[in-house]
Amino acid sequence: MKETIKASIGGYAFTLDADAYEILKSYLDNLKFHFENKEDGHEIISDIEARMCELLQMKASKDESIITIEDARSIIEIMGNPVDFEEEAPDNTNIDDNSNKYQKPENTIISKKLYRDPENGILGGVCAGLAKYFHVDVVLIRIGYAASIALAGFIADKLGGYIFLSYFLLWIAMPKAKTFAQKLAMSGADPSIEAIENRTAKISRRRESRIGSVLGSIIKAASGTIVFMIGIAIALAGGFTIFFPAALDMPSISEVLSIFGLYSANMNITLAIIWFLPAACLLYLGIIICTKITPKDFVIFGIALLIWIGACSYLGVISAKQAKNYKEHANFVEKVDINTSSDTLYVQLHKDVQNAYRWKNGNNELYTLDGDPKSWFIFPGVQVNQDTIYKNFEIKIKKTAFDKNYQLAKTKATEAQLNYNIQDSLVLINPHLYNKNNPWNRELFEIEINCPINKTVIIDEPINYGKHYFDNWDMD
Repeated sequence: MKETIKASIGGYAFTLDADAYEILKSYLDNLKFHFENKEDGHEIISDIEARMCELLQMKASKDESIITIEDARSIIEIMGNPVDFEEEAPDNTNIDDNSNKYQKPENTIISKKLYRDPENGILGGVCAGLAKYFHVDVVLIRIGYAASIALAGFIADKLGGYIFLSYFLLWIAMPKAKTFAQKLAMSGADPSIEAIENRTAKISRRRESRIGSVLGSIIKAASGTIVFMIGIAIALAGGFTIFFPAALDMPSISEVLSIFGLYSANMNITLAIIWFLPAACLLYLGIIICTKITPKDFVIFGIALLIWIGACSYLGVISAKQAKNYKEHANFVEKVDINTSSDTLYVQLHKDVQNAYRWKNGNNELYTLDGDPKSWFIFPGVQVNQDTIYKNFEIKIKKTAFDKNYQLAKTKATEAQLNYNIQDSLVLINPHLYNKNNPWNRELFEIEINCPINKTVIIDEPINYGKHYFDNWDMD
């Protein structure tokens, strides 16, 4: 049985047969000899070991396996040597059975292809394969996939399910990376030493003391974690607003948009971008702060900023158009006589909306009513005036409307109708129901009841009762 050796390469432990160990050890020793006196030599060697570690991990499966001499030679052939070592290599540089010097490998073009990476995946390795292909962190791919499902569910109920199923379609469509060549083709990156040396030489590195390096690492890790957690908090807040608005005692964004007649896929996407894109950028920033920031990251943030500015601009244009519809307001008072011999007037809510759920406390209370579609309404404020000048019950319905100019607002206020039904001494109020099929038409209602001093008005809950708006609004 061939002797095996446990060795650490790039911070990971591998099991190698003795011949493979000797070849790789000799290879790394000669590389260290070559680069030790060069600028950034230690960093280049560190990157070479990290790349060799990646290649060894590709050779080995998740189950422990032994790296053979053939594996070692194929890795050395792929990585190559930066120069001919004939003159400066030490005497023990043999790694080839038939030669005492390193042979410069022929350049091999790695064709980049999309494969699944189940060895680094959670399910089928789809996200891991996409991460290798696009050279991004697999965590970002997974977060983006989860966010896309959430966003799609925000836009349309079934769309989120379709995106969820797309993972399994990709699982079927993307082949599994089985061979070593396929694993290299996932990223298409050049694993040669020449590429590592050229890339490292472009990076300006500042020498630090060990204590400074440790403190810097701690600060980077803490800063990255804080930024990442802020991104998580923003994303969760948006998620709760979309999927669990009841937990926050507020209507969902889509329902609010429906009330104001702004519900559309474009508006949903715009709001999602404005809210979730900064959260995604913070998550990404937190990760790269802890690892390494590259020029590519600035390009990503620049593109994200342009997209976010575009979404804000679109929202600003839509908001400006809507604001024009609220430029002027007008009032109209409708008087209703009550013909009853009773000394008590009862004001109640219509039975069709008595099971409504209250969302917000305030002068005008917002209620929701389950149905198809879900509807919303605001209870009109009710004011009671009791005085000797009144001989009988009298109701005044104050109607306020908004529009682009006063005349349009006046017409709308005059034509607005509050649904109510008077049965002798009983007044049943049936508020307007607003939903995506019947959006709010920019009208408000208030009720004023004039009552003789010797009579009584009884207002049942949950109708809002009190002196709210009449003192502040001028009657037309």
